[in-house]
Amino acid sequence: MKLNKKGFSDVITMTIIGGVLGALFITGAFVLQEIDKQNTLNNLYNQLSRAVKVDDKDEVKEEVARYTYNLDEDSLVFNLNSLTENDKESLFFWLRDDNKFIALRGKALYNQKFNDVEEVIIAVRSFKDFFEKQGFDINQVNNNPYGIVEGVKYITDPSIGFEKDNLKCLLYWNTSNFVDTIENPPLSLRCGYYTKESEEEFNTFYPVVAGEREFARITVEKIIGDFAKGSTSGWRGGSNWYASKQGGEWAVDEVTQDLGCLFDNIADNYPREFFTEKEWGFCDKIK
Repeated sequence: MKLNKKGFSDVITMTIIGGVLGALFITGAFVLQEIDKQNTLNNLYNQLSRAVKVDDKDEVKEEVARYTYNLDEDSLVFNLNSLTENDKESLFFWLRDDNKFIALRGKALYNQKFNDVEEVIIAVRSFKDFFEKQGFDINQVNNNPYGIVEGVKYITDPSIGFEKDNLKCLLYWNTSNFVDTIENPPLSLRCGYYTKESEEEFNTFYPVVAGEREFARITVEKIIGDFAKGSTSGWRGGSNWYASKQGGEWAVDEVTQDLGCLFDNIADNYPREFFTEKEWGFCDKIK
């Protein structure tokens, strides 16, 4: 059978054109894939470089490839669902809209030490993705990844606050470990409910204890009858406070870094349960 020369030439031409188009399609797909990959690496580089000084982008690529973090989401979901307002094992501080810290009680759901800062950053991103999937919002007042809160002298640990209705979760890491000479920076997660009890406790004792003092955080540790004690912390350090009801109103008796039983007005009037027998023995010996 004879082939028409013109028809044969047309077949060859179409084959060549098809090959060229196919090659262009494959090349284009490959180029787009590489661009997407490069964009992803650039985004990761930008995020990492905000917290870590890295001079070489290739170094960042190696770090990103090396660090992966598999969050145990099933366990975390179980612990979140099991949390109730009666869980008060662990204490953490939640920044209110008025730039005052309120003490919340709940549970420590996660504590882990990492090899270095980059690993912490990868883990933080995993937690952010997890809480987003669980329907939590980032509380912008408590979104302080650099540990600096505008209007508050007290520098906090870097942290991110997540919330879902009254359930609050604070993910935080220790800023003092973010230097090359200190190993194993920690990452912690504490969750608890913002309850009416915690609100009343804050409204009762914060203005009484803080007053004009520059305390950032107030905790209430014990209330027995008309007597209460707790602790404070702020940019100048921490102290213990002791308060009693006077004329039906709470008033501060002492704010001190010493044991309260060293003061006669506390030793003579406060319930003995406010101090351990060892503390009483120490105070009696000193006095």
